Amino acid sequence: MKKSSCASFAERLRQSSRKDKRIIRVMFELTYRCNFHCAHCYVPRIYRNRPELSTSQVFKVLDQLKAAECFYLGFTGGEPLMRSDAMDILSYACRAGFEVALYTNGSLIDADLARALARLRLNKIDITIPGFSSEVFDRVTASRGSRRKVFRAIELLRARRVPLALKSCILADNEAEIPHIAALAREIGAYYRLDDQLSARLDGSRAPLRCRPRRATAHEAKRQDRARAEDLDLCACGIASTQAAITPRGLLKPCLMLESPRCSILKHGLGPAWAKLRREVARLSRKAAASPLTPSAGMTSPCLAEWQLAAR
Repeated sequence: MKKSSCASFAERLRQSSRKDKRIIRVMFELTYRCNFHCAHCYVPRIYRNRPELSTSQVFKVLDQLKAAECFYLGFTGGEPLMRSDAMDILSYACRAGFEVALYTNGSLIDADLARALARLRLNKIDITIPGFSSEVFDRVTASRGSRRKVFRAIELLRARRVPLALKSCILADNEAEIPHIAALAREIGAYYRLDDQLSARLDGSRAPLRCRPRRATAHEAKRQDRARAEDLDLCACGIASTQAAITPRGLLKPCLMLESPRCSILKHGLGPAWAKLRREVARLSRKAAASPLTPSAGMTSPCLAEWQLAAR
């Protein structure tokens, strides 16, 4: 299918789902554990010890998402491949008919895992590239040898024609290397996504914000302009209207960057959890609309997560 056809289909699906109040896109955090220690990560280090769903419990959640006709399922973390059952979960999701994407740092992918991932025929494997040189890459991840492992994984996956996407967060440490990473993506034919919206941690810590570039980027300036707009829509991204996130404990929440509201899928069922989430997000949106918060108060984009941070 051509890219234009895919985009048209995706837009029709979003519009139909908004009208029917259906959840079609979910980001599933399989674990908060990670073998990297990036200072800009939104997951607090202490979260890495939190309980996780068992394999069978994850399958039960996936069954409910399938029954709800969810279309797109992204598995993320932490580092999702830290789970010993990650391949079982990915296989189950693929057999269920979801469009499946894996969001990973790539460092744990060896030749055997690359072959197994290729057999799954995922929609894409999305790999974060925090730097181009070994010096910057390893400094951002705080993990010696991380660049070598990740770039080797990219080679292994490319050799098996696995669809790849690359992503970078713009940081003070890596902003000079962003053009080189973008050139790499073009060279290997991978879609490249640049993210300059660093978020506070889920526990409210603003430590990641100290990793921002020293000067505002063009992307950030555009987001600030949108945040100043009078018709500010903090849910324009689709949270609680067509998409949501699931924590490692199986709690449904609006997006990855929001810690609340949330509701247990296994305890209450996906339908009631989704209805509760929509109500709570609508309440927060009304509260935000009545608030005087502006970019000067800490908001740099029309985003409910940023509004909650600025409102603290």
